[in-house]
Amino acid sequence: MPEMLPDEIPSHAGPAETTIFNTFKHGITSTSGDWIIFNSIEVPQRINPSSSRVVNFIIFIPDLLYVVCILVKGKSFRFPWSKSDIDLVHDIMEDLRTQYETTHFRDDSPLSLGCAVVLVPNNKTHEQVEIVFADGDRKSVDLDSLEDTLEDYFFRQLPHDVDALAMHPDDWDKAQEELLVKLRSDLVPIDGPTEIIYCDDPETSHRQLLRLTMDQLSSLDHVELNDRCVIDGAAGTGKTVLAKELAKRRCEKGEIVGLLCSNRYLIDDFEKSTAAVSNNSNGRIIAGTPATLPGRIFGENIALPELSKKHEKRLDDSPELEQTLRLGYLNDGWEEFIENTVKDIRQVIDNKDPDPEKRGIFDYLIVDEAQNLCDEVFLKLMDALLKQGLAKGKWTMFGDFRYQTIVTLDRNEGTDVLKNFGEGIHWSNDRLRTNCRNTNEISDAVANLVEIKSLPRSGVYGPHVEIKIFDSLDELNEMLKDLISTYRNKGRKSTESILLSSHSSRDNDVFDELVNNYGGEYAGWKLRSLHEGTEDSSSEGDILKYSDVYDYQGLESNLVILVIPRTGEEVELSGGIVLTREEHLARVFYTGMSRAHTMLTILANKDYEPTLRRRWPDYDW
Repeated sequence: MPEMLPDEIPSHAGPAETTIFNTFKHGITSTSGDWIIFNSIEVPQRINPSSSRVVNFIIFIPDLLYVVCILVKGKSFRFPWSKSDIDLVHDIMEDLRTQYETTHFRDDSPLSLGCAVVLVPNNKTHEQVEIVFADGDRKSVDLDSLEDTLEDYFFRQLPHDVDALAMHPDDWDKAQEELLVKLRSDLVPIDGPTEIIYCDDPETSHRQLLRLTMDQLSSLDHVELNDRCVIDGAAGTGKTVLAKELAKRRCEKGEIVGLLCSNRYLIDDFEKSTAAVSNNSNGRIIAGTPATLPGRIFGENIALPELSKKHEKRLDDSPELEQTLRLGYLNDGWEEFIENTVKDIRQVIDNKDPDPEKRGIFDYLIVDEAQNLCDEVFLKLMDALLKQGLAKGKWTMFGDFRYQTIVTLDRNEGTDVLKNFGEGIHWSNDRLRTNCRNTNEISDAVANLVEIKSLPRSGVYGPHVEIKIFDSLDELNEMLKDLISTYRNKGRKSTESILLSSHSSRDNDVFDELVNNYGGEYAGWKLRSLHEGTEDSSSEGDILKYSDVYDYQGLESNLVILVIPRTGEEVELSGGIVLTREEHLARVFYTGMSRAHTMLTILANKDYEPTLRRRWPDYDW
């Protein structure tokens, strides 16, 4: 079956569009298995790019390197069809060609564009539909034959030789992948304007269109106009996207940019996303946690080799520091660790340039997940790293200060410590208010199960959130087997999926138990911990990553399976942190559920069923 983006038909769709959507989604033919079908798409007009036209479906057929615009119309005896219908979809096709004429649909490109109108009878049977193609050809076909008929026509109309192009598999695969990435990012309908932003492909520095909310656009402008900013936003409001973009922009200006975060796995994502810009500009981006970022700096100072060794020893002597910080808890050992680290940083600075006006390493400092780092001990580190310090230097902090009590155990409240640091720091505030990551369904589920006020939503509709209850590890294993088999049959990939659990102790991980007791393989997807690295594992088959929710903070995935195993009335996490069951559940829901773009399934132990029913009574139990 083809992949539908979004996976559900918009509520405002008419009966004709709904009929064709369901035909595509539940197609019984084998030919459409690799199709990617975008529905209810707005395409900017050539003559007026600020406005757009809506086309019901844009189909990408990878095997043919063909993209087709489909307009769906209701048909009656009185109003069968008119030439204006095919003219309209042809114009939309040309609008799409213009949008990509410099990147994909060039004269020398093997990629092709086409269009057609599908006429659906205005009756309840819908036994047959009529297809009108761009050249005027018309066919009346059964719904079951719709996809075969379309593909047969498209194949015959191709301006290129499919077999000849297939003789060069590398070029063919590259063309397929590049266009698919482009279409996914541009065509999945999201309310709001567009902004030119760097793509996250480390192999290229080409720009791509990324749809941003008005909040995000406003925050980018706000940061450009103010040297010191705090950007507050709940999970899913796009803080990390803006942090990456800001780093790239400052780097392009030739600045040395520091990216600081509490989660080392998010740092890996930062480095991949910013590699192209950092390698191809006069500036530089250096990313790390409070524990690892100084080590990067020490390692680059050949004149002071002893500092790197000293820092590594400090890390070895305090392995629990980062483990507790990712839980939003400030371990007492941090104070001594940072004090010694700052002394070494001063030594590096003095060795580089003794001028007090130029003290510091970074021209610009960006802090993500700042709610975990707004403490005096970390502010001392930031102050030492930044040229002219926190009071006069240039920096932006992105944090979830509104819901800080959910995501962190930090004893500090919001930005109070920052306000009172040193001789006083003045900055500008801005807030991200719109959820731009999750579908409306996931956003609503988070609001219900975390018991918080729902944010304005992205406007993107997707499949309903699934909740399943299990009673034992055996039952959980069977659930995962069925679930992942279903995903695979629908064309989902392991690389767009993540399994998240609610335990932070690596010695008590439900997925480790599944691996040890059942082999950890489901429908060909082999479970592998996020701790084992994120390198390419294609030689080992399909690898499905699993992680603790805290290690995945700041990251995201298209499909998330959140597993909540049995716990006691109190839950002990790493570093001796103890939470009540309710506190633990709120954190797990808020952090884990909000990681999902379009699909979310919650597998919960039966102990939690009463709580789930109470928090979300409107769910279809």
